Amino acid sequence: MNLRYASTIANRGPTAASEGHLLAVDIRSRIGEWLEIVGRFALFDSDTGDARVYAYEPGLSYGSTIPSFSGNGERWMLVIRLSPDHRIDIRLKYSRTRWPGRNSAGSGLDETPGDRISTIGGEMRIRFR
Repeated sequence: MNLRYASTIANRGPTAASEGHLLAVDIRSRIGEWLEIVGRFALFDSDTGDARVYAYEPGLSYGSTIPSFSGNGERWMLVIRLSPDHRIDIRLKYSRTRWPGRNSAGSGLDETPGDRISTIGGEMRIRFR
């Protein structure tokens, strides 16, 4: 288990500084040789978009996820890695971000009604040797 805290302070000119905070708990578990589970639960709070907090997040192979957290909310994610054979590797990722009290989430073309955004991804690698 890993506990992480991140903070940001943004100061633009003569106005008061704005702050952003993130508290995250990571859990990693391996069950036998064939199953690994990685999870994260994070709470975030930032005054403005200028004080948003960024945090690296484990994900699928050959990709990186560094979401930005602004406003007030929570995020959780789960990555499951299955290796039933030494040649096969399957990864699935599900994440959800929620902003309580909002009528929509996201912005521009990514805007959706409701107070949450969910993503799902997967990959399967097969080694031919």
